[in-house]
Amino acid sequence: MAFRWSICTMLHILCPAISALGLRHVWRESLAKERPCRISDAFPWFAAATFVHGLYNLSMILLDPFNLK
Repeated sequence: MAFRWSICTMLHILCPAISALGLRHVWRESLAKERPCRISDAFPWFAAATFVHGLYNLSMILLDPFNLK
């Protein structure tokens, strides 16, 4: 139970934070260039957050920390 409260919680804080950094980058760039935001510019950040989450999911499948087999 402690694992799920600590590691999973940190993962679900980290992934949105990565996405938020991308949105912040897009926002600042749009202000600097005085143009509308292009959400597509944040795609690499969204992809990174998705990759981190997927990597975690894969590692939990392969490592099976709870030995539920």
